[in-house]
Amino acid sequence: MADVVIRAYRVSGYVLGPCPKCTKESRGLVMFEDYALGWECLECGEIGRADRVDWIEGSDPNAEELGEGADSS
Repeated sequence: MADVVIRAYRVSGYVLGPCPKCTKESRGLVMFEDYALGWECLECGEIGRADRVDWIEGSDPNAEELGEGADSS
């Protein structure tokens, strides 16, 4: 069986790619009690584990809407 690899923004924890259950592009990085990493769909609640995370540097375009009105310093 192939390793499950997810791509996530290092700062925001946003995970690229659609949820395999509901196909929405709204997943966030989670850590399980055993310190394993995975993702949770923010739409349907589906949870999955990852064998590896490929970290993405840079600005998450989805985080811009969350930062409106926030102090940028």
